[in-house]
Amino acid sequence: MQFIPTNEYKEISLQEGLNQLQLGNIDTLYSDGLDTEEYIYFDNNKGFCYEDGCIIGDTFSRTLHILHSLKWCFSHKFYRKIK
Repeated sequence: MQFIPTNEYKEISLQEGLNQLQLGNIDTLYSDGLDTEEYIYFDNNKGFCYEDGCIIGDTFSRTLHILHSLKWCFSHKFYRKIK
């Protein structure tokens, strides 16, 4: 089932979301391009990963490049959970 944001989530740009993950200000980044239980997170040893541990990219710029090359960020919105 596709992720559908509720009042618990706030839209955020991909770049800001990745930055906030890397800084540790948020734990997870959600997208309407992912399923309900899927998210992106940052691991200090691996970099940016999907919830199943699959690495997207080890650095901010590489992750951004990969998501741009997939054209994923142009057709989907990103969200952070409101605390």
